[in-house]
Amino acid sequence: MKKALLLLLLFLLLLWLLWRWWNAGAAVATDEGARLAFDRAWMDHRPRSPSERWQSFWIISQHPVGGFNAGTFWKGGWERFQYRRAGDGRLDAIFQNDRERISYRAWRCDTDGFDFCLEIGGSSRGVKRYYSQRGWEIHQGADAEARVREIASASDGN
Repeated sequence: MKKALLLLLLFLLLLWLLWRWWNAGAAVATDEGARLAFDRAWMDHRPRSPSERWQSFWIISQHPVGGFNAGTFWKGGWERFQYRRAGDGRLDAIFQNDRERISYRAWRCDTDGFDFCLEIGGSSRGVKRYYSQRGWEIHQGADAEARVREIASASDGN
């Protein structure tokens, strides 16, 4: 009976240590995800021509604003939002006539020549997966929408 109790306690200790290790890794990934998600231009794909439709997303850390875009190099529409951080990987977004809780998850990836991937959830706007790469940062004080147009223009060969 004492051996069974000792084995049970050792098993529970092992489970607890495994749980701690697993959650410690998740916290590091969340911190990096927030660092990657903010102050960066995100696009659903690289446009191959000025008339090809693309969608983009951005959130600025210094000023609590972000935006969605859908359009081409020639024509498109922006929808901005203000936000409050609502915990790890979540934003409470305030649009002109609507509110949404947006979840995000960003990570390093190697997909179609992109360096970073971003998944968005809880929003009726935009697409669910975006991509970015090194050099697509939005520097403090820069016009985020102009930066996204600049990146899209460079991507489609203009």
